[in-house]
Amino acid sequence: MEAYSEETDALQVVENEIIRLSDLAIFMAAIEAEDAINQFAVFNVHKDAAEAIERLSPPDKLVLVAALVSAAPVKGTAPFEAIRKLHAWRNAAAHGHCVDRPTSSLRKNHLIHPTVWELPSIPLKLRELQDRLGDYFRIREYLRSISINSYTSSRSANDKEIADSLAVISSYRFDNVAGHAYDVLPPAD
Repeated sequence: MEAYSEETDALQVVENEIIRLSDLAIFMAAIEAEDAINQFAVFNVHKDAAEAIERLSPPDKLVLVAALVSAAPVKGTAPFEAIRKLHAWRNAAAHGHCVDRPTSSLRKNHLIHPTVWELPSIPLKLRELQDRLGDYFRIREYLRSISINSYTSSRSANDKEIADSLAVISSYRFDNVAGHAYDVLPPAD
């Protein structure tokens, strides 16, 4: 094992960086999703209504903006579940809870260090990244579909860049996954 310690240490550094960047991307997707709802409100509903929703949670904002533009009720739909999941993830991270190992209290969350087997594996973390970014795109697509303003009904260049990066990540496959052991299969040609 000692002969491979440099390689395993280097691999662990790379894996930790992938996990950290995945968490950052999910966190930013949650922030961007709420921003998209706020922007939608500014361009699609009356100024007074747009300002009034500012203090609501993102799921409540989505319900309200959909109603204000006379869209079908959104509660219980895929876009609503998507914003609910992103908002819950953001809240856990923003309020000091480790999103990969929720506990009953903030104190417990910070004082109990996970073992290596409790930390998310790369395949699981990348699956979570794909799922949460999928949530982000569901929200954006839904808002585009109900928009009454041409500005908020168009696709952004940022979304295309994110989708392209996600496609590259999604092209890798993992095989023989057993805890933190797995084989990485390169993208098919």
